[in-house]
Amino acid sequence: YEIYQCDWSSDVCSSDLVQWALVPDPKSDIHVMLNLDRAQAMPAGEQRARAVLEQADKIFHNIDDKVGMGDVAMALGMIETALGNQRPAEAAFRWARDYFAQGGAPEKELDALVRVAAAEIVQGYNIAAGDHLREADTLSRGRALAEARVAIAWGDLERLQGRVADAAERYGAAAPVLVAAAVADGPAALLRLGEVRAFLGADYEALRALLSARDAASAQGDA
Repeated sequence: YEIYQCDWSSDVCSSDLVQWALVPDPKSDIHVMLNLDRAQAMPAGEQRARAVLEQADKIFHNIDDKVGMGDVAMALGMIETALGNQRPAEAAFRWARDYFAQGGAPEKELDALVRVAAAEIVQGYNIAAGDHLREADTLSRGRALAEARVAIAWGDLERLQGRVADAAERYGAAAPVLVAAAVADGPAALLRLGEVRAFLGADYEALRALLSARDAASAQGDA
């Protein structure tokens, strides 16, 4: 049983999900089919995105797919983040972290944990964020890309607490790793680095970081 990826624009997606749940294997990969990474963009609007996630969550619960449940929770958290709803975003990321842990998906678990900390930072829960980032340090140890992503969150926390030089050090260490991996976090890390270096009065270094952020974003097609 094969269907196209959900286009997030009609009822076809949700009706196909119902049919998918009823048929035996082999059938299309539900994780790929749902295209959940598009949820944050809400291409057909918030209501449609939430409706598809609700349907997907039911299916993943019915088949006891913990990683799928985590993917849905992550997508929901990203929607809440995009809408500026930090508390429900944090709650969704916490659910995602738990599901990924149960499903044996350590990379996704770490990503969810860092997003929990990021939501806490925005809300000013510095102690809780620090506790979660120390936990993330342990989970990411020995994996350069994961360590760099955790370092960015640490930089955000240092910056919020007024330790701007420490934030610059965190961003400066993480940015090259993220840019080399060509991930979206790379240009964002360079942008943060440029901002804090400008605050510290290091104008030349700030300009270099900002220009590098522009170039990295352009290379990724985001300019």
